[in-house]
Amino acid sequence: MLMHIAYQGKGYLVFVIGFFVCLAANLIVYLVAGESYWDSHAWPLGCALIVSGILIKVVQTQLVKESRRVLIDEQTGERVVLPSKHQFFFIPMKWWGILLIAWGIIILAGNLVPGPYDRKPQPVHSIPNN
Repeated sequence: MLMHIAYQGKGYLVFVIGFFVCLAANLIVYLVAGESYWDSHAWPLGCALIVSGILIKVVQTQLVKESRRVLIDEQTGERVVLPSKHQFFFIPMKWWGILLIAWGIIILAGNLVPGPYDRKPQPVHSIPNN
């Protein structure tokens, strides 16, 4: 089954930047700290998402500066600026940077590890009555 990715303009860069930054972080962590470190620690994924969000925001800002179309009305000589749209899954690229940064902060704050959750719940101890 093929996956269709909905994007407009240069919105596909959200996926490309996010994927390759997380892949690079995963490979670096694997080479430096070992095989299971990525799965058992939250900070590498959280930091990778924050870096991805920052890069996406920088790229989006640059794209907005470069890709504005200026149209001039022939009769009045009035200039009209048409901003370009860069969207990924119908969300503007400017919001993806903020979403990824927020997601990274949530992962860091909640210590949400990306690995499998194989810990058993701890039993609840009752408080003895005196």
